[in-house]
Amino acid sequence: QAAGLIVETQPERKTVKQAASDYVARRSVDLPKKHILRIKYTQTLFSESCKKIYTSDITQDDIVGFHRHLSETPVLRRVRASPSRRVQQVKRRRRIATQPRMLSKRTIFNYFVTLRTWLVAMGVDPSVFSVIPRYEEPEVTVYSPEDLELLFGLVRGRLRIVFGMALKCGLRNQEVSHSYFSDIDWDKKVILVRGKPEWGFAIKNRLQRYVPIPDDLLQELREWQALYPRQSLIVPNRAGKPDAHLLGALKRFAFVHGLRCGRCEHCLSGNPECDNWDMHKFRRTYATAIVRYLDLRTAQEYLGHESITSTERYLKASSAAGGQKRVSQINWI
Repeated sequence: QAAGLIVETQPERKTVKQAASDYVARRSVDLPKKHILRIKYTQTLFSESCKKIYTSDITQDDIVGFHRHLSETPVLRRVRASPSRRVQQVKRRRRIATQPRMLSKRTIFNYFVTLRTWLVAMGVDPSVFSVIPRYEEPEVTVYSPEDLELLFGLVRGRLRIVFGMALKCGLRNQEVSHSYFSDIDWDKKVILVRGKPEWGFAIKNRLQRYVPIPDDLLQELREWQALYPRQSLIVPNRAGKPDAHLLGALKRFAFVHGLRCGRCEHCLSGNPECDNWDMHKFRRTYATAIVRYLDLRTAQEYLGHESITSTERYLKASSAAGGQKRVSQINWI
């Protein structure tokens, strides 16, 4: 058209580009911004591998080509050339050359699910998605009692509240950073986990829930509120906003106090960000613990899982951890 040529179009057939914009406009009503960005990025990756104009022309070969394109797509990350020698170097890291690595099979599967949901909603034949990428489901990793005893024996102040809420209430990273003192019912000893529209934060699965607070953590929260009676957020950053860098704070604390495992890829390469320390690992430790003492339905409610199968995964990890003594009592011969 820009060159003055006559372009014949078929109005009854929807183009891939039009299907992408229509789907984004439709899902922008009920999905948060980060999910919309993920959908747009998946559409961009698909347009790089598939050059079909109309959605009705998409075949199984195009989906297989999308898998192949993802498996060959490098991911760039910053890797330290040498370990830090002072605490100040941890906070002021210089940019160094990136090291390429490939997408994991789990990430490729997530892109596949997003692509399938989009194209099927736009009228593409579901049979073209018969080839599903496979991946190994990793086992649940939790903190050992020795790790937790060492960590909480050292941590004080604000980070102690952060780690305590993540471990003893099972809150996700952003749920901790967006928690208010007003969310706590001091009489019933529970905290309400809910979205904060004023900060653009929505909880996962849109399921509000009450989570019980252990007595020792409740006492620490009372003392923390007495120290900062004028702040609404429990653990804000210096600007009084939700702290988006709790994971980095945990990894810096582990590095400064010599808590690195020394076995992971980062430790072996001299990177201070040890893989053994992760904020979501507190939640996995919480989930594995409560399924031992509570029924599965109650544990699902406290964790905020939409499906009970997600909670059953932690039940498997809990039973495996306690099975060694019972297995040792078997008279094998």
